[in-house]
Amino acid sequence: MQNSNSVFVFFIRFSVWHIIHPDGMVLHFYKIENLLNRPLLLIFHIDLFYWFD
Repeated sequence: MQNSNSVFVFFIRFSVWHIIHPDGMVLHFYKIENLLNRPLLLIFHIDLFYWFD
């Protein structure tokens, strides 16, 4: 896969974010349930950088 490294880095960042902001996981699980046909990686990256700021 061409994006395997990006996905790997993303999951590392997401795991770190989960440790820092565990309450936010509910929102992200909701998005996984309702946005299965959307570009999840892009959506998660946007949320990730938003919450990190």
